Amino acid sequence: MYALDTHSSQDNGSSFSTTVVVTLTGVQLGDLITVEFGFTGFGGNSLVSVADNVNPGNYLAAAPAHLNATNDFIYGIYYMPNSQAGTITITLTFALSVANGAMAAQAWLGGAQVSPLDVSFSQQQDGTTANPTTGSVQTPSGTGELVIALCGLDTKTATVGANFTFIDTLVGELLYPAFWIQTSPTATNAPYVAAADSWTDQMAAFIPSLGQDLFSETLAYKGQ
Repeated sequence: MYALDTHSSQDNGSSFSTTVVVTLTGVQLGDLITVEFGFTGFGGNSLVSVADNVNPGNYLAAAPAHLNATNDFIYGIYYMPNSQAGTITITLTFALSVANGAMAAQAWLGGAQVSPLDVSFSQQQDGTTANPTTGSVQTPSGTGELVIALCGLDTKTATVGANFTFIDTLVGELLYPAFWIQTSPTATNAPYVAAADSWTDQMAAFIPSLGQDLFSETLAYKGQ
């Protein structure tokens, strides 16, 4: 079962930069790190990388960086499986120096240490109506999965929808990360409650370590 070890966030506000930096203290060995971000897409800006000072390689895309052309904002959900322990400084880097960059980050105990992303589940949608969703409902592949959602709006504020809990909301940039640790696979489309506005809604799900252990045991039993 997933449990939250530590979390933090950073909102650059009106300061111009090509990075957003978030530091997590108390990360445990094997934690799954998830990040949710947004930054201005002005002038053809693009994501360069999400990386930290301890773990090798770049973070992986759960919901890939996506430009909402109406908002002129880029949103994404990325992750690092099986983290090293300690103080982790995560840097979001983008191509152009712009204001309004923001990122939230969480370290979760209990994630599958290899290939934790539920690849059949991730979804995103842009829209302009009230009450953002990612589209048609999706159901995680197994029990105990961690569902991460991110809603970014243009001018309106949002409240969280059914079953989700806000974490590290970045109201200055109208970014609303949320999570749901499911006990059994339950269909969802990451609902939010907000007035009509231009928005992007993304979600991704992550497999717990127990689910991966059972899957590995099943393959071993079948001689695979």
